[in-house]
Amino acid sequence: MEDVIALHINELPNSVLVGIFRFLSSDELRFAVQLVCRYWRALSHDRTLWRHCFSEQTLLNDGSFRSLLEKVGHCVEVLDLDNCFGLTEKSLSYVADLCTDLCEIRWKQMPVTKTSAEALRRFVISRPELRRYDFSNDICGYPEVLELCTGNLDSLSAFTSAARVDADIHEESGSQSQIMAASILAIAKQNPGLRHLMTNYLGRGDWLYRVCACCTSLETLSIRGAVWTSTDSLLSACDCLVSLTELCISETLVDDRCVGGVASRCPRLRRVDISACRNVTDTGIIALTEACPGIVELALNNSRYVSGNVTDLGLCSVASNLPHLRRLWISFCPSVSPSGVRLVAEKCPDLEEIHTVGCVALTEPAFLALAAYCKKLRMIDASQCLQLRSRTVEVMLLSLPSLTTLLVESCRSVSELRLRRSSENDSPEDVDDNDDDDEVTNSEGDRAAPSYTVTADPTELPTSDLTSISLSFCSQLEPRAVLSLAAFCPKLRSVNLTACCQLSDVCLEVLTRECQHLRYLDISSGSSFRLAKLTDHTLFAISKNCRQLEELHMKALFGVTMSGLESVVTCCEYLKWLSLTAGKNLPFGEMIQMMASRRCGVELWDAMGAGRLISADRYSSKYTGNCTFIMSRVKVEYH
Repeated sequence: MEDVIALHINELPNSVLVGIFRFLSSDELRFAVQLVCRYWRALSHDRTLWRHCFSEQTLLNDGSFRSLLEKVGHCVEVLDLDNCFGLTEKSLSYVADLCTDLCEIRWKQMPVTKTSAEALRRFVISRPELRRYDFSNDICGYPEVLELCTGNLDSLSAFTSAARVDADIHEESGSQSQIMAASILAIAKQNPGLRHLMTNYLGRGDWLYRVCACCTSLETLSIRGAVWTSTDSLLSACDCLVSLTELCISETLVDDRCVGGVASRCPRLRRVDISACRNVTDTGIIALTEACPGIVELALNNSRYVSGNVTDLGLCSVASNLPHLRRLWISFCPSVSPSGVRLVAEKCPDLEEIHTVGCVALTEPAFLALAAYCKKLRMIDASQCLQLRSRTVEVMLLSLPSLTTLLVESCRSVSELRLRRSSENDSPEDVDDNDDDDEVTNSEGDRAAPSYTVTADPTELPTSDLTSISLSFCSQLEPRAVLSLAAFCPKLRSVNLTACCQLSDVCLEVLTRECQHLRYLDISSGSSFRLAKLTDHTLFAISKNCRQLEELHMKALFGVTMSGLESVVTCCEYLKWLSLTAGKNLPFGEMIQMMASRRCGVELWDAMGAGRLISADRYSSKYTGNCTFIMSRVKVEYH
């Protein structure tokens, strides 16, 4: 046997180490790699590592941002600051001065004021080579900024808030949404090569046709909520867009004739979103799927406040005409039955993601069919499917090897999970008699989806690649279900157990011990009348086992004290957000003193029982050191 030579990591070639560092985020390069040694610090300044610079620090301030750009700004080509709430308009001047090769910038949460708009205006003038602008935080109040975009623009995202539009609905002229439409038209005239346009809630007029006439090479068009856009205007616009592949017309007043006309004019469509279009029925869906067989993503969601028009007839057309469908959204469609979902499962084997939130008519056979025929499924959102049971969840976890995300929120029939290896050869007698009426067959008379029962020895327990699961408001969930889940899914990174009132310290200790890579954990109590009996023992387990935790929610947990909270804050170095309820055991003043030196946001809730958020506005938060605290404008009383 040949001798094994021990090799120190620093003996690897520079190119290999830099290649390893490419898998790390900008924050990890700054706060981890650069602190190891001088050699790694020098390598971390390699130009290739900073071409795409993004920060996940919610509280990154102007000073730290400037020091970062002074070192690596000349390397940055793509700058992503979407999650940075602590930056101000000063940072725009730093970017303009220090990022000489910048091509794209994304900053959706930029605080838009008169001062910041002027700073943004100067920035746009200084960067004529930018290809993409994504300033989406109500920038429509300052259209003169958007009109400065130059001829190199490739992608534009300019959104306005729905609240502003609601205030403009009764205005005949001069509304902010119409001003935004005029600005986008000016951009279109200066940038005929624009390929991606994402906007929403725009005003009246023929702006859409005029924009599309200028930018005939558009590939992505999103006009969500443009209720003033007429059918004729949209059809005229689509006449100009021969290369359109992605279209979002959700929350508009389009009808079946409009959807069919758009489909016939744009046969290359691959991603379509017609969610919450109350005038679209199965007729429009049939016309769309027949004219655009290459669709891979289709959103047919209904609003939870409006009765849906999508039925099994529309799903039958989807299954027959879209064999390569990968993602499907049919949330809040009460008329969809198990037979329609089964047909989609049989005809669309490449399905990777399906959302059936609020489809109350779906029963066990629908999800068994998905588990039997769609082996590539990576995400299932079956929240608020009230007839979903524990056995069905077990089958989906055991039968789908590629499943990474499972959401079964508010499914009160889910109580225990016995995750063992299942068999497809078991007799149908093992299925409950109550499911006989739900058995479905397709139009060709194929047999129903195979039945599954849990029969194997627990020693043959496999492991799953599941990384995210939400069982929030499954009030009947038993502690042993959490134990089984922890053993079966050791790769979990996100777990939501809100309002699972039977949780105990023991089951959460096992969960944190088995799933040590957790990044997100929610163990809040959803009701003041049925609180989870969790104590500091749970927090000590989290601090010991989940050192990489980034977000922790524990609202209405009145059994924890400052001792447990301090252990979490001290040991979880990557903690970015903490949500908790102030009370007798967690005094507000002591929490402020303890958290002042931490780089994480804190969301404080009132201790009055019902869980009233002290302030839901992160942007108006007050700052104490490096930590953000959601403060109250009214006096908080503890009882």
